[in-house]
Amino acid sequence: MILRRVIKHFRQQEWTAIFLDFLIVVVGVFVGLQVSNWNAAQAARQDYKMAIERYKAEINANLTDLREMEKFSKQQLKLAQNGLDTLLLCEDSPENRQIVNHGIDTISGTPGTMIRTTALFELTESPAMLAQQSKTERQLFSDTRYQIEFLLSEGRFFERLPLEERMENNPILTLGARESRTEVIHSTTLSQNSHSIILSVPLDVACQDNMLVKSFQTWDMWQSVVPGLLANLLNLLENNLEALAP
Repeated sequence: MILRRVIKHFRQQEWTAIFLDFLIVVVGVFVGLQVSNWNAAQAARQDYKMAIERYKAEINANLTDLREMEKFSKQQLKLAQNGLDTLLLCEDSPENRQIVNHGIDTISGTPGTMIRTTALFELTESPAMLAQQSKTERQLFSDTRYQIEFLLSEGRFFERLPLEERMENNPILTLGARESRTEVIHSTTLSQNSHSIILSVPLDVACQDNMLVKSFQTWDMWQSVVPGLLANLLNLLENNLEALAP
């Protein structure tokens, strides 16, 4: 429509009309681009808000799991330490042997430390998300990711070391009865049906076994750091949630 009108005006050499038609076209294109850019900016901002909500949900889920991990870690630590302290008494009795066997069962594994990081990684890796962030937000997410990766790396180190020398290879240990157990670890239910590992000698003999004592001590030394590590993760995520509060 406008093109036909321009051609008509051009043929009739109506320069003012031609200029006005040209101006209308330019203004129309400019307004269209502005509206398109505004819509794109609004959509990007909405995407960012949704990403922040996903991150908040991820933090809340992690806080729930971390509190459970912290509670479980302290319980396991107490069982292992009671087992070691009772072992070192070198006093054999059914009660003491049960305490030590519970300790042996505890130090046969480590629960590990894991949290969700999908939403955080999106905020620190996606160019679209980074473009929406203020300098303060970008620094917050970057620092949080760095600290989480450091703490999880330390957690894997503490988890691995007690298991490098398998305790069940100790000749004074034997298989106990087969037991079925169910545990919830990191919000996942795990079932196990296996033989427990127990002492095959009296405590006054077991307490002289350097290999067993060291197994307890190694586990205790590294796993005693875990509650503090979990407390740091909890504090870090709680601070993030507070910083993101409206």
